[in-house]
Amino acid sequence: MTAEQLIIGNKYVPFQKTIGDSFSSSRFVREGLDFLYYIGTNNTGKHKFGESSTSSSGAFYNPEDVYEYIEEYNGIRRGMAVVIQCNLETYSTYTTMFKRLGFINKERNELWSNGTEGVVFAISKASNGTVILGVRDSYRNECLINASGVRLVDDVVSSLPTKWAIKINPSNMEDLIEWRAFRIDSTDGYILCDIPENRSHSLPHNRGFSVININDYPEYTLITDEQFYNQVLKKFIDMPQETPQETKQYPKTAEGLYQMTVDLLAFEVGDTVRVTHKVPDHYNGWQNCWSDSMDNFIGNEYKIQGIFETGIQLEYTDGYKFPIYSLELVRRKEPIRTHTLSFTGTDGTMTDGDEFVYFNNPITKLSGNDVYWLVELLKMAGVDKKYSVSANI
Repeated sequence: MTAEQLIIGNKYVPFQKTIGDSFSSSRFVREGLDFLYYIGTNNTGKHKFGESSTSSSGAFYNPEDVYEYIEEYNGIRRGMAVVIQCNLETYSTYTTMFKRLGFINKERNELWSNGTEGVVFAISKASNGTVILGVRDSYRNECLINASGVRLVDDVVSSLPTKWAIKINPSNMEDLIEWRAFRIDSTDGYILCDIPENRSHSLPHNRGFSVININDYPEYTLITDEQFYNQVLKKFIDMPQETPQETKQYPKTAEGLYQMTVDLLAFEVGDTVRVTHKVPDHYNGWQNCWSDSMDNFIGNEYKIQGIFETGIQLEYTDGYKFPIYSLELVRRKEPIRTHTLSFTGTDGTMTDGDEFVYFNNPITKLSGNDVYWLVELLKMAGVDKKYSVSANI
């Protein structure tokens, strides 16, 4: 938006701040305002925005830091539930608009399927004048869509139970106090939508009766916080954003590409892989060369013996280090199984989970933790070297 497009007295929504304090500490964010009025410019040419059209003071924003506030479009307002009816109108990549409307993911958002419901949290216009909506579902997934691609969810308010109740909790307590217009002293208990017929009580607006045990009022149905905010207060629950997980950064080099491939495939020692094809020397960050003798192993399966910076060493392949690009996973290594041994007299039993192996052969030379005879015993049971064994003797 340019300075020429700003109109004094009109409402605008700031989404960033390049003049003065940071956006996160601005009064607009701290007080949860929906919009600011454009007051005009001061004597230094800075653009001033206030909380009313007649304010004498306000905050300074560049024209490109704000967008025009649209209160309603075709009956759609912020906080209203809508359903996607034409997902061809959605955008998966529109970084400028994602930033402007305050999307959590400002790079890419998946397209929603037709029939998906969500709540409108932002309304704006694209550069061509098309009205665009920011929609968010209860799982915090977000969608950017042309307003023509949605419709209002029919009878949103009437979908509430006629008689409803809500559990008081620290997250909704302040809003319940405001809606009830009467104090709440504890999170113990429930708030009913009205006053029960068998109780005489004086409350503002005849609503918000407080009870401890909801079982005493079976005619009332419990609703969720989401239903209360979306359908009673008509505003979306602004849940705190999760801290984004750190993403490992790889250098933009051939070596970085090779390491990223190694991490993504996540091969481990003991996995079985197949050598698929020959790879050129030092290909895409592989720090080694392909010997002609390595051609003999193409098409065969081998277990991984070691993983090194210079490549992956396979069993029975003469110690060559193969590049990650020449291998495909056949199967993961078998998990280590632990056997517990216990003995009674000269007979032995071995447990493997819920399965038991019994030994009827006389055991005469096993004493204490004699490793030799323990190994001999395992051979009798058919246990091979792929198992890790602990003994209780």
